Amino acid sequence: MLVVDDLADFRKRMIDSLSGTYEVAAAVGWRDGRKIYKDYLPDILLLDYKLEDGYDGLDVIRELRKERNDNLIIIFISAHLKETVIEAARMAGADDIISKKTSDEELERKISEAIENNLARRIRRLNDIQRENYVVEPAFESPVMKKIRGRIRRFMHLDENILITGPPGAGKGVLAFWIHCRSIRSQGPYYVESLPGLTAELFSREFRGHVKGSFTGAVSDMEGLLDLAHMGTLVLDEVGDLEPNVQKLLLNIVERRPFRRIGGEAKFYKNVRFIALTNKNLEEEVRSGNFREDLYHRLKTFHLHIPPLAERKEDIPVLAETILKRECERRRVKVDKIDSDLIDLMLKYAWPGNVRELEEWIKNGVTYTDNSGVLKIGDIPQAFTRAGKTEKGLPRGIFSLEYHDFKSKAVKSYLENLLERTGGDMRAAAEQAGILRPALYRLCRKHDVEPADYRNLS
Repeated sequence: MLVVDDLADFRKRMIDSLSGTYEVAAAVGWRDGRKIYKDYLPDILLLDYKLEDGYDGLDVIRELRKERNDNLIIIFISAHLKETVIEAARMAGADDIISKKTSDEELERKISEAIENNLARRIRRLNDIQRENYVVEPAFESPVMKKIRGRIRRFMHLDENILITGPPGAGKGVLAFWIHCRSIRSQGPYYVESLPGLTAELFSREFRGHVKGSFTGAVSDMEGLLDLAHMGTLVLDEVGDLEPNVQKLLLNIVERRPFRRIGGEAKFYKNVRFIALTNKNLEEEVRSGNFREDLYHRLKTFHLHIPPLAERKEDIPVLAETILKRECERRRVKVDKIDSDLIDLMLKYAWPGNVRELEEWIKNGVTYTDNSGVLKIGDIPQAFTRAGKTEKGLPRGIFSLEYHDFKSKAVKSYLENLLERTGGDMRAAAEQAGILRPALYRLCRKHDVEPADYRNLS
């Protein structure tokens, strides 16, 4: 736990009160707190509203939530809590808001509740994501994917663990879900757990569960992921980023040894198939000492590698049609097919974001499409800016749009190209455009263009 507060008495009170249950670190402000946070990745952050070094607690919460670290539990604390501040803290992403006047016992109880609520919320969200994506299936049109499908058929109904590797966005999670749905475990549960950032304590709680009274705030027995995924599949997402001190705990679980819940005496054995996903080369990670060799061999009983989408372009038309069908069903939009010019462009494009980027193209296209029933280049902002052949300097298909759509897409395309050329530098972009920076910011907001997205492009 990290406590960030500018009052020495409150920091001392928290250390004295909570150090029996948690490993507690403290900082006066966020300048020092950020260093501790990056070095130790705490599970829980107790954060004051106004800090001595000038930082605003609400801004700190927003900064951390932008990193999408859902494992971090943020508890907002203040001596004087106004309703407007409470609402702002919740909107920023605080798990709970507590007054400094709260007793030590009540504070510990609220922290324990926040931990349990955070875990339950993450499990629900992950399963909702899987249910939403059930329609999309991997495409097996390319030679490499046909070979993968042939290999899967040989071990589909075995209970051995599977390691799936490949670049980000290539479809590792989709393939894992496809395997589950066609295996003998298809009627069993399917859970996904993201491993980066999990400490040993949080890992044990999430996987093993706990019994009532095992720690302060454990007001009832709680099942872990091994219980929830019994007779089903548990996906270990981003396993290559698991902290070294937690890898031993995962090894014990993957070896399917009996386990005890935290604070309990009874031993449990759960029947779970593990599918591990990573974008790292685990053989290299083993050689460099970053990953346990015994864990690596336990995970890769069967190994599947999905190459980048650019290396299996025969899959693109099938994937595009499948994603289009799903998005049309979800949004109740009728689009019958994809225009041949758009398919040609998709086959020529390099797809640095892989299948995930293709999904974004289709999602945006379904949002912007007209009522013609055909998805065209002009319907997709990303495709619009990358269309090779032009008509008097404008992307193909532009003149088939109505005037207002033409104007909106043309301005958005102009802004995206402008920011790409200037690397997101708004001063340089405004000079090139011949307008004042405030006016350029207004145009970006109006057309949903985010300058920050272009600042890290090489």
